[in-house]
Amino acid sequence: MIRIRLSSAASEDVREAQAWYAGQATGLDLEFRRELDRVLERIRTYPAGFPQIHRSIRRANLRRFPYGVFYVRRDDHLFVLAVAHHARSPSHWKRRL
Repeated sequence: MIRIRLSSAASEDVREAQAWYAGQATGLDLEFRRELDRVLERIRTYPAGFPQIHRSIRRANLRRFPYGVFYVRRDDHLFVLAVAHHARSPSHWKRRL
């Protein structure tokens, strides 16, 4: 099965989002993480199943939360560039390519 690697910037995106949701309601950070994990599994299973939005970058959206997972295929793995809120400027993830 294909592997998924998160960039250090994408890991920081996840930490920031979880911290924000933890401050909103008890357990909401854990729900965010579960939804993110479900999306990462769908990406792993169907890596070409999400729209290519810029050059080789694809985006898979979370269902319950307004976030997208921005990733590219690199040799034998998928590399997550960003986990970004929909309101963020595209420059947030484009510059990570």
